[in-house]
Formats: sequence, structure tokens, C-alpha cells
Amino acid sequence: MLTAVFAVAVAAISTVIALLSDSLMAVLYGLIAILMIALNAGSSLSPPGVDEVLSPIRVIKNDLNVAVLGSLLLGAYGILYYLPLYGVSVAIWFGGMCALGRFCCSAFVRYFCAATYGSLRFGLPWAFAKFMDWGRAAGLLRISGAGYQFRHREIKEYLDAVIVGSAPYPGV
Repeated sequence: MLTAVFAVAVAAISTVIALLSDSLMAVLYGLIAILMIALNAGSSLSPPGVDEVLSPIRVIKNDLNVAVLGSLLLGAYGILYYLPLYGVSVAIWFGGMCALGRFCCSAFVRYFCAATYGSLRFGLPWAFAKFMDWGRAAGLLRISGAGYQFRHREIKEYLDAVIVGSAPYPGV
């Protein structure tokens, strides 16, 4: 929502600047703002199917697509903004920082960091989302929103006991 408001504001300001100065930079700002609006509105144009809504893996993949495109657009906007102010080298650095900052704030990067940490520290599978999807297909887990839950409370209690070490069940 905030990106849409920002993009509309940039489009309006660049339109006014283009009308007042006939500047090529203002036209480029406007085009980038229009692309940002299209990126933000693209998800609501065609409603996703039931499988896409229920799949947490699909949420991560969609966020990766939005993060890459949003990073490219924000980086291009940063380059165009800083180019007349500081020159080419500084504009490229600042545009790169804008793009990298946008990409690093995505849910995909957080998932990637968590999956890597879990794999290295706790021995979890690196492709954790596929592992969780396998657990759903096997009947151990169910999807609840954008996450997974154990289908049976006893399985969760058993695994908690094994991991923590205070097993309430005999033979554990």
C-alpha cells in the first residue's frame, strides 16, 4: 500500500516537472513510477487459484519475483535521481544501495537466511519449504494461512519431548 502511494506521488511530481521543464529525466521518473504502480497493482488484477493461495512455497516464490523487480526499479530510480546531482559513479553506488536494500528486506531473503541457519546449526533440510510440503503430503502437517501446523497434537508433543529431552512418553 505504501509503495503504491509513493509511486503515485512520484508519478504526479514527475508529470509536473515534465510539463514545466520538458526534461528527459522527469519523463524517465514517470515511467519508473508507472512501472512501480503496475508492479503493485499486478497482484490484484487476476485473483490466484486456490492452490496458489494455500501454498506457502508460492508465497515465497512470489515474493522473490516482486523483490527482484522492485529492486531493479528502485535501483533505476536511485540512479536516475542521483545522476544529475553527483555524477555517474556515485549514482551507480546509491542506486545499487537502493536496490540491495529493497531486495534484502524481502520475505524471500529472510526465508533464505532462516533455512541456511537451520541447516547449518540444527541439521534441518536446506530446502525447508519442500520438506514441509512433503510433511503436508504425508499427512503429518496441514496448511494454516501462510504456514504449517501439526495435524495431531501428540506428534508435536512427542517431537518437543525428543528435542528438549524431557520425554513424557515411555520409551523416548
